[in-house]
Amino acid sequence: MGPIGSKAAVLAAMFEVKEFERDGEKFTRTIIKRDYEYPQPESKLHKACVDLTFRVSQATSLDSDSVYDFTSEALEKLAEADPKDSDEAQDALCEIEPDIYTGDLTAWLNKYNNVYYLNDVMESGAKDGFQALAWAQTAAKREVGEIVLSYIVELLD
Repeated sequence: MGPIGSKAAVLAAMFEVKEFERDGEKFTRTIIKRDYEYPQPESKLHKACVDLTFRVSQATSLDSDSVYDFTSEALEKLAEADPKDSDEAQDALCEIEPDIYTGDLTAWLNKYNNVYYLNDVMESGAKDGFQALAWAQTAAKREVGEIVLSYIVELLD
């Protein structure tokens, strides 16, 4: 495995989807695994994941759930593609797909400031609302992917 794919795989392993319950309602969240789940030397990985998600949060207009979900997804995509260089990594990030169900897309749009991504793609020639929502979410996911790739390249330098 190449250096970008290897680093992405290590970081991706630090994220997990966990089920929670609040007021009788169950929901899932993507979270960063806690330090106590790893031996002490691994705590640098936890810090790297926190730094990465903070960077994504600061650079985007996304809600916190999307920050964690899209960061984890970008890491998994890079690990799976195992790119040899940044150009191949860019190609892998172009393969990131939006949610396929309209309800999932509208739920995503309804969170925090995600509507700004829809505003950005409105003039792109979408033929219907579903396509506009899909393009907006894809743009957000790819933006996160670019930040993730940049972070990994910095870690490797």
